[in-house]
Amino acid sequence: MANVKIIKRFPDITKPGFSFPEWNRQFYENNVILNGHYSSIEYPLHWTALSIKCAFNGTEHYETSRVKYSVNDKNFLIFNEGAMYNSRINSERKVESFTINFKNDFAKDVINTVTSANMEMLDNPVNGNENNYWFFEKLYRHDDRSLYLMSQIKKQIDFPGGTTGEKINELLSMLLEKMCRINDLSLCQSAEIRSEKLSTRLEIYKRLSYAKDYLHSNYHENISNDRLSAIACLSPYHFLRSFKQVYKLTPHQYLTKTRLEAAKDLLLSGSDTVSGICQAVGFESVSSFCKLFRKHSGASPENFRLKKAILKH
Repeated sequence: MANVKIIKRFPDITKPGFSFPEWNRQFYENNVILNGHYSSIEYPLHWTALSIKCAFNGTEHYETSRVKYSVNDKNFLIFNEGAMYNSRINSERKVESFTINFKNDFAKDVINTVTSANMEMLDNPVNGNENNYWFFEKLYRHDDRSLYLMSQIKKQIDFPGGTTGEKINELLSMLLEKMCRINDLSLCQSAEIRSEKLSTRLEIYKRLSYAKDYLHSNYHENISNDRLSAIACLSPYHFLRSFKQVYKLTPHQYLTKTRLEAAKDLLLSGSDTVSGICQAVGFESVSSFCKLFRKHSGASPENFRLKKAILKH
């Protein structure tokens, strides 16, 4: 069983003598949980173990050579071992950065157990299936199960009295199994792409995920289909057709839906004006925003906020 290391104070990379290779060594030897609260922090390009990136009470931004991701209370990000990324938090309030890093041997054992047939495990109980398992590196929405497991892990590290590493590892195993099930759903979703070759479907789906996550993380910007297709490294028409096959909406429809969902959150969580919210989520016309909002939610932005406030009380 792997050791568990809890880190609540993130390293100061400007400190003389700091070394990323030295810092990374602990991730080869342990399951490592990083849990800190920051309003401003930034790290340059660096390596990661297989990891689940979460942020609560705000947003943490991640960037690879291809995509910018915004991680918040509603979603999480998975990186495979060896991925390179930079990250930052820049917020008026403290954001909880919560990352689970899996030791390679630990992850391999759990994943092989989940994905291998029972007879294979009996024939080779140590290594199971030797095929390398990989996750789609993308944003995933939290559900009740993932949030429950996250909360139980946080409870263990916040109140460690009487808690053993075995208990945390048990929860980490359950979380990793959950991640495998979610990844399988993505594999099924990739089957919507019309191509006879599995490798082609998986590659196109991966590229579509880059574009969709960029859209989710930058919905307040002026995003064109040309920009999204360039991120996906697909021709504009191929991108448009494949995106609709997988997500059942055009990129523009998906962007509108994402903006309206963000507007609902802002209407419920703050006191910004409708005009301010319209601008914050990327709409240029207040009248168009109000018309679309009414069409999708059945109420004007003002009435939506008022009804939710009444129901709350």
